[in-house]
Amino acid sequence: LAFFTKQTAIGIWIAIVVYTGVLRLRQREYRKFLLELGSLVSGVLLIGLFWVIFFALQGGLTDFWNAAFVYNFVYSTNKPFSDRINPLKNRMAPLAQSGILQLGSIGYILTLLFMYFKRRHILSHLPLLTIGLIDFPIELFLSDLSGRSYRHYYMTLLPTLALFTSVTFWSISSFLLS
Repeated sequence: LAFFTKQTAIGIWIAIVVYTGVLRLRQREYRKFLLELGSLVSGVLLIGLFWVIFFALQGGLTDFWNAAFVYNFVYSTNKPFSDRINPLKNRMAPLAQSGILQLGSIGYILTLLFMYFKRRHILSHLPLLTIGLIDFPIELFLSDLSGRSYRHYYMTLLPTLALFTSVTFWSISSFLLS
């Protein structure tokens, strides 16, 4: 559903596919990866087919296509790529003002350190944290793809920033309680 509204809202799904792919291919579980990928693709196609049939029956398939894809494609490509990369200050101001960018970034770094030093206390959360580590840079890239800095473009960063903000608070509370 997110894909049909705003194509750049698919960062988490890309991160899940990358995580699953790396995990299964490293373990040489090729068949399992293909089955999991097939399940994901089937779900996407099923929802997509539903919407295509719905709009076709309503006589609005062309309008749906134009609104969901053509407009977004034209909207995001009317600037040269060099002009799409805004200064970090402008892009992240709404998130920085709330503090979630700073707290989430600290949690991101802490997660990398926990993984590097193989801390046992994160093992049960490793898949979620790894997907978050993959997702954050993808979301940063996708949120600035159009070259515009509207506040709602950065909503896709919020789940990952919330995850890593919780890592920050968990780390602080663990340190204070130990």
